[in-house]
Amino acid sequence: HFQVVWRGARRLGAPAGAVDDVVQDVFLIGARRLAEFRGEASMRTWLFAITMRVVQFHRRSLSRHLRRGEALAGAHAGGGGGE
Repeated sequence: HFQVVWRGARRLGAPAGAVDDVVQDVFLIGARRLAEFRGEASMRTWLFAITMRVVQFHRRSLSRHLRRGEALAGAHAGGGGGE
């Protein structure tokens, strides 16, 4: 299922530098939650649902990180460095 998860992560917009991390997170979550898998959907479908949530988390984290960096850069450029 690795290829399905990897391609899904890319198609869902995982940041290029984070695809390997996303895939690793998906399989770690899948392994932890395997006992909860009820078989109502295929394993691929279940892993893809996890992939969607993990990609969303990574994209939100990246966005927050970028906004924080911009705020710090703006504070530094505006003389808000406390010096």
